[in-house]
Amino acid sequence: MTRLPFPTELTTMPAFDRALARTRGVTDDQLRPQRFVRVTGGWYVVADQPLDLPSRCAALREALPDDAVFSDATAAALLELPLPAHALGDSLPVHVTLTPRPVVPQRRDVVVHQRTLPPHQIQQLRDICITTPDRLFLDLAMALSREDLAALGDAMLNNGLVTTGGLADAVAGIKRRRGVRLARATVPLLDGRAQSPPETLVRIRLDDAGFPAEPQCAVYDQLGRLIGHADLGYPAARVAVEYEGRHHAEGAQFDYDIDRYSRFAAAGWLVVRCGRKDLLDGSTELISRVRAALAMR
Repeated sequence: MTRLPFPTELTTMPAFDRALARTRGVTDDQLRPQRFVRVTGGWYVVADQPLDLPSRCAALREALPDDAVFSDATAAALLELPLPAHALGDSLPVHVTLTPRPVVPQRRDVVVHQRTLPPHQIQQLRDICITTPDRLFLDLAMALSREDLAALGDAMLNNGLVTTGGLADAVAGIKRRRGVRLARATVPLLDGRAQSPPETLVRIRLDDAGFPAEPQCAVYDQLGRLIGHADLGYPAARVAVEYEGRHHAEGAQFDYDIDRYSRFAAAGWLVVRCGRKDLLDGSTELISRVRAALAMR
């Protein structure tokens, strides 16, 4: 039997459903996994297209109600904002917010949040709608710890997505909503100078312990020339705190760090280095090392 060619119009759509395919003469046999990928129950995309998170959301938009807004962990991932592994997970399930309704669409790979979103809390990202960063901060306050929410807020500030005043205004008038107290308490802790979530965590823990440090602290030599910036620093005591992720062990970065720390030491600075292990157990050992370094000065 001669097989009819697959309709070109279907391959150019963000996604198509089985019902539409059948009206175009497409059989279930033609929807085999080698040629098409199922993005959700009964909806498909061409297999040779990259199905990253933005593409998956664009495809899901075709299967969801018109008022669907991608939100929560999905919006954070689309904006390339940091979330802890337990909150971000992989690209499934996808989180969307829908206007409250009597019957909520149920899809295995979609988490539906029923919320009323005013227009100013929705923005366009490429071909889909997502919650604005200030609304995202408020929504994720229901799922994150104080430290992780601060890391998210710092990244938003660092990327120019929000301002501290804008976040404060966004949470100021909200009442009787889970997470809003945490959001209000976290906004004053934010600092857009943080370069990574671990830097935020270390800064907050040192602050809680009574040793507030300056993020991206400028380091000068004896002639007053800028020689670098410490992740965190105490200029009066000339103590720097440096967080080193795994990439610091790589060749070029390793060599750069040696040179940088040597210049810090020559300028009279004491460098307290820390890593992933120091984020465990509330960073008690790191706090002790910083306390001792400050006491020496």
